[in-house]
Amino acid sequence: MAFFATYCGLIYNDFLSISIPYSKSCYKIKRNDIVRENECVFPFGFDYVWNTSENKITYVNSFKMKISVIIGVIHMIIGIILKGLNAIHFGQLLSFFFEFLP
Repeated sequence: MAFFATYCGLIYNDFLSISIPYSKSCYKIKRNDIVRENECVFPFGFDYVWNTSENKITYVNSFKMKISVIIGVIHMIIGIILKGLNAIHFGQLLSFFFEFLP
């Protein structure tokens, strides 16, 4: 759990709800304007300048929902594949043909 908590903290660039500027930002703040540099890619996670935007919560929640769905689908596919491999390994042909294949 500690590993995944650390991983999520790095992805969302958060530690105790404070952004950590561990890399150079792709945005410059000039006179209440935020300007993005051309062809700049933040190396990992969210750029810490996102915490100053008005739509931070909407953007981050949308990202979390999409990632949750993707991870959930991958998790279910891996479970189904393991079910099929177990059925083959233990010689359960009925289970393979009527649970795994459909």
